[in-house]
Amino acid sequence: MISRLLISALVLALGFGIVILEEEGFAGPQFISAFFGIGLSLATILAGYLMNRWAFGRSRRVFMGVVVGGMIGRLVVVSLILVWVTLNLRIPLLTFFVSLSISYLTFQIIEAWSIHRGLQKGKI
Repeated sequence: MISRLLISALVLALGFGIVILEEEGFAGPQFISAFFGIGLSLATILAGYLMNRWAFGRSRRVFMGVVVGGMIGRLVVVSLILVWVTLNLRIPLLTFFVSLSISYLTFQIIEAWSIHRGLQKGKI
């Protein structure tokens, strides 16, 4: 799963990078904003992956507690970071939110697929 996450992060970064580079270059605020959004979503999903990986092999109750609790916990953390970014950083917020949303959705699909695949293999 980590390889899929990293490949999709690279594809997303390249996609955003190509669009932004045409206007600003590497050091522009749009570019930094997009990579910050992708990085935040990648860090969040990697934390979820590590929690889910730990939970596989445990009882169903522990597994579901980690999966659901982890999703809620990550949602709270990301929400707090979004408020902080909005209030404190001077980056283009639209670019940040679009890159965060698209990359988070992509990574969440990969995470759900990996959980489903683990459940099919009977790891819990």
